[in-house]
Amino acid sequence: SIEAAKAGPNGRAFAVLADEVRRLAERAQRATDEAAETIRGVQDEAAAAADRIARGVVQIKQSADLNGRAGDDLRELARAASGVADTMQTMGSAAEEAGAGAAQSAGAAIQLTTRAEDLKAVLGRFRVDSSGLMKCGAKAM
Repeated sequence: SIEAAKAGPNGRAFAVLADEVRRLAERAQRATDEAAETIRGVQDEAAAAADRIARGVVQIKQSADLNGRAGDDLRELARAASGVADTMQTMGSAAEEAGAGAAQSAGAAIQLTTRAEDLKAVLGRFRVDSSGLMKCGAKAM
């Protein structure tokens, strides 16, 4: 710019033009720096978003695995519950049969008691005298 001023009116015009070009270059540099900073910010945000997405995918996969295992556990629980129900039904049937058997035993015991009483009554008609002879005390009908 000093050299241009020494060159006269044409040099001064050149100096003004050179000064404008320099300011334009500075503005262009600042704009380029700002653009680079913005691009770095976008890249950082994109990388962070990609990282969050990757972690989300891992969590979704883990959730799907857990859901699958929970489904397996529920199916196993249903099978076990069905087995318990079958066992309880078998036990109920056995209890019914045992109850029926007990009722039959009670009926047989009543019959046995009745027959024992009848036998006792029949035996009560007979007496043994002092000579060892048995005498019948049955009444004639």
